[in-house]
Amino acid sequence: MLKGFLIMLVVFLVVAILGWGLSRFGNASEEKKVRIRKYLFSFYGLFLIIQGMSYLWEDPQWGWQVLNIPLGLVFIWVALSGKLEPSAKESA
Repeated sequence: MLKGFLIMLVVFLVVAILGWGLSRFGNASEEKKVRIRKYLFSFYGLFLIIQGMSYLWEDPQWGWQVLNIPLGLVFIWVALSGKLEPSAKESA
């Protein structure tokens, strides 16, 4: 019973922190949003590459998990090439 209550409190705390962070992100300037989005997508791409490499390390057979490596490279390329930045048409 106590263990379930502690898990519930941790989940509530994580949701509260995420809500607070997202509300602060909504009030940020557009340049800061673009920079944060760039870092987030770069980190996620790096995470996907590491995950795909770990799948290859554990099981050298080429399964569907290996697709994480090119997907991670695409995420990093999109983030660093500026494809995530809003166009002038959408801003007006």
